[in-house]
Amino acid sequence: MFEFLNENIIGKGNAVDFDQLMFQVSPDTGRVIASAAIAEQYERGFIDACHIRIQEIQDRYYVFADDEELEDNDEEFSRSVKSIEREIGQTFYQIISAHLDGLRKRCSERGFDYIQLESGMEMGVLYEEHFDPAGAGLA
Repeated sequence: MFEFLNENIIGKGNAVDFDQLMFQVSPDTGRVIASAAIAEQYERGFIDACHIRIQEIQDRYYVFADDEELEDNDEEFSRSVKSIEREIGQTFYQIISAHLDGLRKRCSERGFDYIQLESGMEMGVLYEEHFDPAGAGLA
């Protein structure tokens, strides 16, 4: 998925000089979504993204959903679902970390923010980190 994002979205269309690299896992559907955008365009709804569906993610979600002990404990269920999101997010973070040099060369002059969004309607932020552009801080 990162390869597709890197080759077909980053540096093109709405992602030229991107300043946001976003990632989201939707455990209930098994969808994993990645996008690169410029913040101002994202706020207006212009975004280029790619997604894949991974059955194993959805299967893990329904193991939790069908667990009778979790059925009566919304907080524990929510914590279990977030653990899926964090685990997949950490894997994606490791992948982008291996490609930081190339990403830093193609991002905006301000650098970019890596943002992992929560699933669901709230779309809160699970993790965020800023990366400076290539050559930043070098005299």
